[in-house]
This record gives sequence, structure tokens and C-alpha cells, in this order.
Amino acid sequence: MTGQGLRVDAVGRYLPPRVVTAAEMSDLLGVTEDWILKRTGVAERRWVTDETPLDMAVAAVNDVVARSEDGLDGVDLIIYASATPHQLIPDTSALLQRELGLGRTGVKSFSVHTTCLSFFSALDIVAAYMAAGTHRRALVVSAEVGSAGIDITEPESGALLGDMATAVLLSANGESGSELRSLVLKTYGDGADLCRMEAGFAKHPMKTETKPEDYMFHMDGPKVFALAYELFPPIVMEALDRAEVSVSDITLVVPHQASLLAVKAIQRALGVTDEQVILNIDKVGNCVAASLPGALFDAVEEKRIERGDTVLLAGTGAGVSMGAAVLTW
Repeated sequence: MTGQGLRVDAVGRYLPPRVVTAAEMSDLLGVTEDWILKRTGVAERRWVTDETPLDMAVAAVNDVVARSEDGLDGVDLIIYASATPHQLIPDTSALLQRELGLGRTGVKSFSVHTTCLSFFSALDIVAAYMAAGTHRRALVVSAEVGSAGIDITEPESGALLGDMATAVLLSANGESGSELRSLVLKTYGDGADLCRMEAGFAKHPMKTETKPEDYMFHMDGPKVFALAYELFPPIVMEALDRAEVSVSDITLVVPHQASLLAVKAIQRALGVTDEQVILNIDKVGNCVAASLPGALFDAVEEKRIERGDTVLLAGTGAGVSMGAAVLTW
């Protein structure tokens, strides 16, 4: 779904202060620092100390409010787009709404969860609501504590994950020239077992016998990469075709920071230069759903994009889900 006049008003971020280096991860995972850097590209990442997903979400919203002229004025939709809920019930969006002082407003609030592409799903929903004229201003928040699910016996995934929260304010401003020109999001359930975390609710509830590894994140990296290598490029081309643009029209590619190899594969497939791709996985790791809007945050902060530019968002996630979107910034 695309939304005429959909504009990103502001992007905010929260990073936990604790920095975990590749050297520290080397000791934890039993591999060399060089192995980590070559396989993942993550030199350091941030991990929570005592912050909860809700704490981080609120901090990210406070940051985006400080960067927005209108703050939360007129927000009529809150979406918590994340793989990490604060708790199972009630929905994290309701807790966030209350913490923001909006608990008596009745503002529609709910969560979406398509792992690393949860922000994509939220963007798709926001565009549909705004195109229908039912909502005018949305807040999309992703808070991820990937460190909670690290399995130290699986270095390839364990060395990747970091913690981060992002908040994005979106508005239906038809006069600005900003627009979501296309969005393609597809899921290939045949790859559902390639990235998984199985325990925590109905399949392996707490009251039954579980193993610690049931609560850890497991990933078959080579198979995920192979599936993405086969199916992902046509999705990007479909998004470009729908937007009626070519690769040469793209000012900046903002990818989900799955791994350094994944980002470089997107770059090679498109044939774009280093200057045309935002890369921050070396500093923050793979932060699941917060990763892509976190990269967008850096693009704005570094003034890599300005109003009127054409921006390509792209990424993959567990499911296996794959998505690409074209924005006129």
C-alpha cells in the first residue's frame, strides 16, 4: 500500500550506554575478534543494563519529540513495531501510550511483529490508514533487546545482536511533496525454521518443561543468505518499478543492518557506491526491528538525505520476510 503525501516528520533514537566490543564478545563466544569482524562486521554494539523495552521506547519517543516541531500534537495512531514486547499482556503499545501521558485519550494503539521488518509492516499500515483518510499523524516505535536472546553456543548469530529503540513520526502532509511511492513486503514461510525463538507462550509455556535454549535465538545464517540471494533482488526491482524510478534515481539506500555481508550483497545487487548506502552495523550491530529506522536516523543526522530525495528502504527478516520501499523524502 502507498500513501499520497506520507511524510517522515522526524526520527528519534535511544542507545543504551553500555558498549560491548568485539573483543568482549570474543571472550563470551569463544571465537576470535577477527572472526567476529569478518563474519558479522560488528565492531561494537550496545546492550541494556537495567533498561526494559518500555524504558527504551519512552526514551526514543522523548528524542523524536525534541526533534519535531509539533511533538506528539495530533498523533491519532501509535504502533509498537517490534519483536521484543515489554510483557505479553497487555500489548506494549497500551503501556507506551500510558507512559506518554495519553492513557485517557483513546488514541488507537497496537503492535505489529514481523521481526526485523516490523517497521515495514507498520509503514504499510500507516500508509493505508492515511490514504483512506482515517488517520493523519502516526507514531511508530521499535524497542529491541536482542541481547536477551543470545545463544553463546551459536557465535554467528550471537555476535550480531545489539539493543536499540527508535521512534518515527509520520504525517499525511499532501502539500510537502513527500510520499511513500511504493512498498513491497513478502513472506516465504518455507524458511520459517531458519530464524526462530520457540519458547515463551503456547508451544513451550513456562509451566511445562523447557530447556534454556528454547528461549534463545537460533539462525541458520548460510541458508537465510542463500534464500535472500535468490528471492530478494526481484522484490527490490518490483518496488522500483512500482515507484517508476531506476537505481540511478536513488539518493540513498537505507538497508536493515542484518550483517555486513547482507548489506554488501544489497549494494552489489543494486550496483551502488559506498556513499549511496548507509551502514551502521559496525557501531550498533543488528538491532532487529529498530535496525532499519536506526539507520534512517543516522542518514538524517549525517545529512545524507534532504527533502525531495529518493530513498530506498530494504531488508529481510525471520519468516522469512523480505521488503523494499521507495520514499520521496
